[in-house]
Amino acid sequence: MMSLRVVSNGIAIQEHAAKIYTRVMFEKFDEIVSQSASYVVHEKEKGKSYLASHIRRNCRERWSQVEFEVTIRPEGGTLICECRLLEHMGMTCCHAVKVMIHLGMQEIPPGNIVKHWTVDARDILPDCQIQRKNDRAAEDSISFKQSELFIRGMEVAEKGSSSYEAFEIVMSRFSQLEQELLELGAVDDVSGSEQSSLSAAQGSDVQGMSAAGL
Repeated sequence: MMSLRVVSNGIAIQEHAAKIYTRVMFEKFDEIVSQSASYVVHEKEKGKSYLASHIRRNCRERWSQVEFEVTIRPEGGTLICECRLLEHMGMTCCHAVKVMIHLGMQEIPPGNIVKHWTVDARDILPDCQIQRKNDRAAEDSISFKQSELFIRGMEVAEKGSSSYEAFEIVMSRFSQLEQELLELGAVDDVSGSEQSSLSAAQGSDVQGMSAAGL
């Protein structure tokens, strides 16, 4: 049985996210919704293009981008932001989420959902993992591990881009981690079934993005 997801602010797309995402990805989406509160939306072209501007733009660092253009694709209604978080990380950014809220969307557009992070991703897992029916039981699956690493990676990327010094620290640690993983033999130890699962998941995501026009 799925663990209960609490949605208290009455935002329709957040309620939709609670139904479709895995626990860890819903928690991340919840954070993204909170981040979207720091932006206001200005219409450039009705139904096609919008600007998400930071409400404290005058207090931000000079090198920090404070305005992002979000466009809506005519086919499928996918929201595309110039920050390209969706394309790189598979999760809709706070700028696009703010536009969804601004427009009163009831559901996240299909093109903004990467299946690998949803509860329906079970059909791209090998048979031995399909029986893991709840969030707790799935914690040893490759899908769960990828989701957890994805969340932490986004958090590190956000903090690591806050300054040049932070960027240098993160890149240095990444190099250290890569070396430790090589010494551990982590890459060589991945089982054939896990490799097949990952390939199938990536293939499914690419097909989904292609269908959405990404």
